[in-house]
Amino acid sequence: MASILTRGKYDERFVDAEFTTMVMALEGLHRKLYPKKSGDLTKAQAKEARRIISGIIMTAKEEGDFDDLMASILKERVFNSQLSEPTLDQRIQDILDDVQPLVSMICGTAPGAQGLWKKVVKGLRNNYAHGLEKQTEIAQTRVLAASLTVLVAARCLTQVGYSPERLAESIPHTKGGGNLVYWGKTLMPSLYAPDDSTSSADQDAPSDEETPRAED
Repeated sequence: MASILTRGKYDERFVDAEFTTMVMALEGLHRKLYPKKSGDLTKAQAKEARRIISGIIMTAKEEGDFDDLMASILKERVFNSQLSEPTLDQRIQDILDDVQPLVSMICGTAPGAQGLWKKVVKGLRNNYAHGLEKQTEIAQTRVLAASLTVLVAARCLTQVGYSPERLAESIPHTKGGGNLVYWGKTLMPSLYAPDDSTSSADQDAPSDEETPRAED
């Protein structure tokens, strides 16, 4: 896992894949760390909810409110939904709580940055997962991919004995951590450097990386 932090080169053609891969890595890590954790509903409650909703759908179909196709699609959506699973928001929050000293580096230093960061991550993930027609800036995706990489790697390192406090001191000096610090300040300054008057040109870019540019 530590090797993830020593790379740091994100090819612009694949930054969206990097982002979605790291979201899936976070979800998988959370399942591994918290195998018994459920979402807002228990499995029994989710089963009961599906039964009730299915009955409502069938009643609406019988009364002519839904045709066969609509009823079938809705039932499939209900039965395939992970009602008892933690949401992405809950998974992210659990992992962030485990590496609290790194949160300002990962999410930014603006007021309410943690909530804003989670909102942007979830929105972008839904954009990719559901094929929503929303234009996404490569610059923003690059920063979020880097921040998720640091989050996942840091949590894995704490699992093998590193303290979050020690990681908060050392990760900014890795390539991956250094890229996040630089890219966050230059590409998403409102979140990562709201009070920083230093211009992009005055900051030190990662030494072995091609500095990405924000889209117009």
